[in-house]
Amino acid sequence: MNKRTAIIDLDSVMFSIGNPNKVVDTYGAPIKKDGKFVYEEKTNEQLVDSAEFIMNTILRNCKCDNYIAFIKGKDTVKNKRLIDPNYKADRSKESPKWWDFTKGYLIENWKANEVHDIEVDDAVNISRLLIPNSFMVCIDSDLLGLEGTHYKWRDKSDLSGTWITTSKEQAKYKFWSDMITGTHNNTKGIPGKGEKFVEKLFLDTTISIGTENFPIIYVQHYYQIVMEAYINHFGEDLGIEEFYKNYKMIKILEKYEGFQLPGLTEFKKGKTKEISEEKGIFD
Repeated sequence: MNKRTAIIDLDSVMFSIGNPNKVVDTYGAPIKKDGKFVYEEKTNEQLVDSAEFIMNTILRNCKCDNYIAFIKGKDTVKNKRLIDPNYKADRSKESPKWWDFTKGYLIENWKANEVHDIEVDDAVNISRLLIPNSFMVCIDSDLLGLEGTHYKWRDKSDLSGTWITTSKEQAKYKFWSDMITGTHNNTKGIPGKGEKFVEKLFLDTTISIGTENFPIIYVQHYYQIVMEAYINHFGEDLGIEEFYKNYKMIKILEKYEGFQLPGLTEFKKGKTKEISEEKGIFD
């Protein structure tokens, strides 16, 4: 029987590990100030506890035998910003205080692999296409929108996990829809165009050409429809330029010259101590 390999996007896992604790009073009740909960940063010991609990829970629940885990390294958006300087420009440039410690812990204790020059999403997708019987572990809508069956490891604070299957047609629709509406990565798409515009635009991808006696049904591809929408909005020259710029921003790589596939790490169930979810990991 082929062993199952989980390909893990650790960036979202990192933020769950580093999620601060609610401050409580002597009775254990959360403290509020001006109607809002008060939080405090986790200690290094608490970060380790969170990392152990979350990683063990994910890997047990998805029932994998092996895994590869990827974490953000250096210059992950450099290549895309050469094309569009605004790509992810709305993101904070400073890492949280707990980032370096937690990252180092996952690299040393969970064999996490740093990704340089391309994004973690790219490394995850390239790897799952190279490894038979593998699947992605993520919560990112961009990865979950790719064709295949993926493991969504978290829904808010619920770690029970969900398997998400995205068909080829659903993946195509999402990608070309994002090309119009834009994405959370500061890629704007076509200004002023939203989901309703997309639904109407993609309602019928067939057109009839020819004559009544010799009818010809021509099936338009999404890229033709979207390219036409760009040209109609921006004009021909700028429309084509914007189309290809956004295509390169949104497209998750399927291969990359110089990418080296890391070795698999065996998941040994129960290798680390059990940590109670009540310790404030998700508070």
